[in-house]
Amino acid sequence: MKCLLFVSALLMASCQGYSSDLSQPILVGVGAEAKWSPNETAIAFRRGDSLYVKSLSPDKPAQGIYHASIVSFEWLDDSTLATYEKQQYLVKGGTTWVERIAKVPLHGLSTEIAKDSLGSSSPRFMRFQRFADGSVGYFDNFGATKGPQRLSQPLSVAGVKADYTKPTLFLKPDPYPSGKISMCYGNSGNCRVVTKSENHYCLPMLSPTSDRFVCYAERGDVVVFDTLGNELANLGPIDFESWSPSGDRIAFCVIKEAGDPGDIVASDIYIAKWDGSERTQITNTPDLVEIDPTFSHSGTKLLYREYPSDKLFVISVK
Repeated sequence: MKCLLFVSALLMASCQGYSSDLSQPILVGVGAEAKWSPNETAIAFRRGDSLYVKSLSPDKPAQGIYHASIVSFEWLDDSTLATYEKQQYLVKGGTTWVERIAKVPLHGLSTEIAKDSLGSSSPRFMRFQRFADGSVGYFDNFGATKGPQRLSQPLSVAGVKADYTKPTLFLKPDPYPSGKISMCYGNSGNCRVVTKSENHYCLPMLSPTSDRFVCYAERGDVVVFDTLGNELANLGPIDFESWSPSGDRIAFCVIKEAGDPGDIVASDIYIAKWDGSERTQITNTPDLVEIDPTFSHSGTKLLYREYPSDKLFVISVK
């Protein structure tokens, strides 16, 4: 089942709609989990256990700013990032896991925000989530409050002013075999199920406009729902999907496999409207695997990664 795999079996789909006339990709670094800074002047990425920041000015090399056992990270503003770290230590009688969340400025010392030691690998802190208002937070699975622990203020991006009055919305998937997805308002105790069918769903991603979300269906397709639980569109067997800031487009990958499931031989990047129309091929590299497309905050550029080289590219999109 696709929900239980990191990369699932997909079939190559044909490009439909108009052809793309886009700029050539520009190599900007080598690493994984690359993310745009809010002002789009830099990217951050992981390389091994180190966090790097690369200014998009061509004469400035990437700078390693932090070294730790980083699982995930997120930009809080143009000069500060947050890291989620997890490391296993030997202790008397066995091992223990230590989780840590820290704020990491581009210049200066890091600040510890939260820390916990566990007797097993079960995480206490959920990974970072950027909410619809542009703010960043995380969830404490064992803490007294089940609401998001906010690390930054709402962020105005893509010409849209941040709204401080709206409640924080997020999606909560039930584990298999239930496979239901709920919309939560402010905390995980105030939720309602928004997938009404008997199908199993997982890995939901809310649009920046908070009126639609995508998720994986048990059959392997990616489907689009509104927040009332109505299925709006079936995008087929795609992967690595990412919303545009305005919520009207989705970037994704179409993967070609050969032999055993998971033996990926090629992957190209596409953009389509949220309903699957106006599908446009962005890359055309039959012998390369390109994944993780991410829109810039203005929606005018895409950042993506070539696998397994981990080369990072930026390309302008219309």
